Amino acid sequence: MMIYSCFGSLNVSIKYSFVDGYLQKRKTCFSQGIEHSSNKGFPVTVYATSLETPVVINRLGEENVHSIGSFFNEINEKFGSDILWSEERLLTLIGRIALAISRNYPNYVVKMTAFEEIVGHCMSSDHSSLVRKTTRYSSVRIRLKHRNKDCNEEVHYFTGESNNVWFWKNLDVGEILKSLEEKLRCSRSQIVSFGLKEKVLLGAGSGGILFHEACGHMLESDKILNGLSVFRKMMKEQIAPSFFNLIDDPLIENSFGYSEFDDEGIKCSSKQIITNGFISEFFCINEDLKYCTDFKSPGNSRRENYRSVNSARMSNTFVLPTDNSFEQLVDNVESGVYCKELQSGIVSPYGDYSFYCPVLYEIKNGIIGAPLRPSFVRGNIVSSLKNIIMIGKELCFASGFCSGRSGKIPVSVGQPAVLIGNLEII
Repeated sequence: MMIYSCFGSLNVSIKYSFVDGYLQKRKTCFSQGIEHSSNKGFPVTVYATSLETPVVINRLGEENVHSIGSFFNEINEKFGSDILWSEERLLTLIGRIALAISRNYPNYVVKMTAFEEIVGHCMSSDHSSLVRKTTRYSSVRIRLKHRNKDCNEEVHYFTGESNNVWFWKNLDVGEILKSLEEKLRCSRSQIVSFGLKEKVLLGAGSGGILFHEACGHMLESDKILNGLSVFRKMMKEQIAPSFFNLIDDPLIENSFGYSEFDDEGIKCSSKQIITNGFISEFFCINEDLKYCTDFKSPGNSRRENYRSVNSARMSNTFVLPTDNSFEQLVDNVESGVYCKELQSGIVSPYGDYSFYCPVLYEIKNGIIGAPLRPSFVRGNIVSSLKNIIMIGKELCFASGFCSGRSGKIPVSVGQPAVLIGNLEII
């Protein structure tokens, strides 16, 4: 394994906020940092925090006024200057999307936030050559809130990708409107299913939030070492059915959790976290290897920027598909609910969780029926893993930001549809 020494980091981000289709705010952030190195004489350039007077700093502490254009030129060569750094074209494209969405919802305040970020790392493997690795993240968040203050209708939409210069051009407004309309339709439903314990069919894509939050975080090295994981004494036990496999792969092209190197300078690779129902790997950083023999390999250090602490985090975490069709999963439910989409929630160190479900349908006798009022799905991850009944075959992904002790980082979650028994809807 080749380990790179990570000397410097650079974050350049631009955030545009639109309200009802019109630009309200533009915010630019620019930050840099120098990491510690055993070779204190090796000069490594990173760019300082002022856009007006960019500065190059080396390991000896010397400072010189320097043009930031060379760094931007490298980014433009990789990602396409006409899309990324022609702000007029970018704003025109994003503005059209914001206006198109707002015109469909005159009774709602439509807030759209467009986010572009470049993350760069300066690294060296042999203390003689400099390697620059850059990743571009593009994302959009949309919020609809009813203009009538007495009406509590509010729905959200989010998507993001990495290293895709055509992200904004390829954004499907029709799909966004379809997703928002489905959430509004459920929010207006008068049918509730509170207090029921039954089979829950988690939808493909965002349903993976459950396994990311309630399972993946519990398998991070710091949680294990600090006794904050319900799995800390279950490392040799079968925790899920033999057909359940959980993967984390930071190298999926254009994924929102893409990363070629982690923040310790270690080249990233795919990890099979759960294999045939058994824990087989952990999310680990290099400095934690000495504390537990069950930690096999590092490569999971991720943090928001150089100010954040070093911590093991996920990237693109997903459940492997099986051969079951979606129709087969639905046919297996006599009475239950179809939780098509999951959003944020909470998880305790004991594995108890609760997640918000904005799109929910009833299932009766193997048929998906009427929309239900948005609810929370509640359970315990230890029992939920054992109660997995079937897994589908159509793998989908959803993207978002994950907050933790090392800051807010872009991630993806994924799964086919997953059928779980004995979950509570509240």
